[in-house]
This record gives sequence, structure tokens and C-alpha cells, in this order.
Amino acid sequence: MKKSNTYLYFLVFLMLFSSCLDDFGRNREAFGPFDVDGMAEFFDAQGLTYFAQYYRMSGGNFYEEDFEGGITIFAPSDEAFMQAMELYGSPDLDDFVAKRGGIAHLSMLIGSHIFHGEFYGYLLDTTGVIFNPYTENFLHIKKGKFAGNRVIHSQPDFVEKDILLPYGNGVMHIIDGVFLPSYKNREKNFVEAFLDLGIHGFLSALVYEETLLEKLMSGPQFSLITPHDNAIKEFLATQQVRSFREFKDKLGGRDHLREYLSQYIIVESLNHEDILRPKEYFFLNGEPCLVKWENHRFYIRNENGQTVWSILHDTTNNGTLLVVNDVFGE
Repeated sequence: MKKSNTYLYFLVFLMLFSSCLDDFGRNREAFGPFDVDGMAEFFDAQGLTYFAQYYRMSGGNFYEEDFEGGITIFAPSDEAFMQAMELYGSPDLDDFVAKRGGIAHLSMLIGSHIFHGEFYGYLLDTTGVIFNPYTENFLHIKKGKFAGNRVIHSQPDFVEKDILLPYGNGVMHIIDGVFLPSYKNREKNFVEAFLDLGIHGFLSALVYEETLLEKLMSGPQFSLITPHDNAIKEFLATQQVRSFREFKDKLGGRDHLREYLSQYIIVESLNHEDILRPKEYFFLNGEPCLVKWENHRFYIRNENGQTVWSILHDTTNNGTLLVVNDVFGE
């Protein structure tokens, strides 16, 4: 009698399980594994307001039509996006999207956070590389930390791991940084790198000193240190000028502006993989500077003891662009 009941219970369980699978299949077919509105609503429910809005605006077209596998999403928190908007001096979403190059670039921005394959937390605690087929970039993870990736937060961390996506199509991790898309096999110069990153303040300074800009575009390997736009804006305000044109006049002309800007150019292209301990380099004006790579950041100290550190960095066809947290004094 007991065996018969056990068998009956087992049959009932199989029927219920089969029914659940049918419902799941119908839901997946009806809504699609990557339904834009459904995914955006899911992000909203997780408190990811900005990521949900950006995902909707981008259209969510990050997958081949025949793709049926699972995905992993590294979703920036709202705080991370607020930090990004502050970095670019954007008061709202529309302004931020415009400064990042419009909807086309926004799709690259969102797509750089979405990876094919399901990578759960225990897999991220090791060291490895994950490939993103949409942006054709690699995500480097070393012992549970992001390493060597282009991000607005130089040392992003995990806020929450292993959140299952709807329709059973993968996993999401919330992070406190924003990945910046880069372009595989693209030979870009410093100006293009500035425009890719949406940094305009320091570029305007170089426009007024075209001999330096020409040297950067055609010379040997350099590392160009550029304060982010908010730091430039605050610096110009302390100097009681509105632009680098006025700052040039205040300094006493183009030669003095060239001398000032030269302390932002290191005569060597920095690579975090090569810097194992602090090392002395030289600015273009001949003054020494100390550079060290620590906690996924470049720290640069000038001869006067002033220190800035990189918020993010990018490579160009003849050097490295370092976006830093602050300006050097006069």
C-alpha cells in the first residue's frame, strides 16, 4: 500500500513539474527571453532606476536573433550612474546621453555590461576573462575584483551578487561602477579618445596650445593626464576666469600656458601591468614625477608634492590617456 502511494505521489509530482515547464516555455515564447519592457521592469524592481531607463532607451538589441543561451549582467547601481553624471557635469539623463554621443553610444554603454554565459558569484571569485560579443571587449576579473577594465569608478565592487533574471535566462550582479565601452582594433588618437570619453574641458585647453596638441598627435609615446570636466570647471572658477583663453591671458600668454600644460604630459606611455613598484618619470617640461599603480589606480605626484589619481584610463595609438580626480596647482 505504501509503495503504491509513493508511486502515485511521484506521478503527481511529475505532472505538476511538466505543467510548470509548459508554463515557463509559454512565458518565454510570449515575452521573449530578452523582452525590453519586461527586463526594464525587472531592473526597476531591483532599484536600478537609471539602468532600467537606459536599457529602454537603447532598445535592448544586444543579442543575435537565434541566441538562446543564458547571459550575465553587471548592472551599475543608481549611485554609480549618479557619479558618472557628476563626472560629465550632467544635471539629468538627457544631458548625460547627449554628452556620451547619443543613443548609438548609449547602446554601446549598456551593451558593455551584458555578457553571454551565466557567471555566478563563485565563478567570479577566481581569476579569468569574460568575452562580450556585442562590444567585442574582454572583462578581466582577478580574485573577485575587476582588473584593468575601463570604468568610471576605478575600483568597482559588487553590491549584490547572483540575482536570477526573469524567464530563467541568466544572472545579474549589481556593481558600484559603470563600464565604458571601447572599440576593438580601433586606432584612435588623443582627440578621439577625449571625444569617446566625453571629456571636453582639458581638450579646450590644448586647442589654445596647438603645438602641444600637434606633438601629442604625431610624437612618440606619451601619457596625457587630464582632470575631469568638473575639476576643470572648479579650477577655472578659483582663478576667476571662465575659459582657458582667459586663463592663458592671466598667466601672461601662450608660452606660460604651454609651461602649465606640460606638467600634465608624461614622456612615456604608462601601463599598469608594467608598474610593480613606484617609479620616477618625467613631465614634458623636464620636472620629475612619481607614479605608482595601486588599488587599480595610477597615482601621480609632482615635484611640489601634489598628488592626483586616475578615475579611468584609455589607450590611444601613441600613448595613454589618464582622466584624474583633480588639477595640479599653478
